[in-house]
Amino acid sequence: MVDSRTEKRKQLVQVAQRVIQKQGIRKTTLEDIARAAGMATTSVYYYFKNKNKLLRAVVSALIDSTLANVEAAIFACAGPEEKLIASWKVIFMAITDSAILLDLGANSKPEVVALAGDLIRDFEARYKKLIRNIIVEGVERDLFHVEDIELTVTLLSSGTIGLITTIAGEVEYELIGQHIDELGELLMNGLRQR
Repeated sequence: MVDSRTEKRKQLVQVAQRVIQKQGIRKTTLEDIARAAGMATTSVYYYFKNKNKLLRAVVSALIDSTLANVEAAIFACAGPEEKLIASWKVIFMAITDSAILLDLGANSKPEVVALAGDLIRDFEARYKKLIRNIIVEGVERDLFHVEDIELTVTLLSSGTIGLITTIAGEVEYELIGQHIDELGELLMNGLRQR
């Protein structure tokens, strides 16, 4: 059974996501979040000691929902090729949405990484494990021809995330979004080569 404090924390995280999406991470204050939640700022401190703790909770919620969506997308696909492409599409959408949500321009990225670097590293490790399982499945089914599984997994997981997170703006996100199937096919061709 979920207690009321846990439920209220969850609600505050959802409100914080909405406020940050409108104002950006740097402009958002605890006062803004409290006002949007219909409570006094001092009441927010009962649930989160400071803005950074609340922001970590926002990042954590984004990570958890992204991994759940990746796992669901993988589960819905039959073969390893479809699983990889589906996972990339989910990752692309999640990172572009959260980058816009968190206002991850060049000035904000270091701040968020410093604040939630451990959460981001945990996400990357968990995503890498999912990709490794898919690559192994593809190799076992003789669909992928990979000499070094660990190197391939690192390139496909970290490389995909790195490509998306280094992009600065919505125009670039839109361009990749329009061509994500072609990018997936390009990567698939490399895995199929003998």
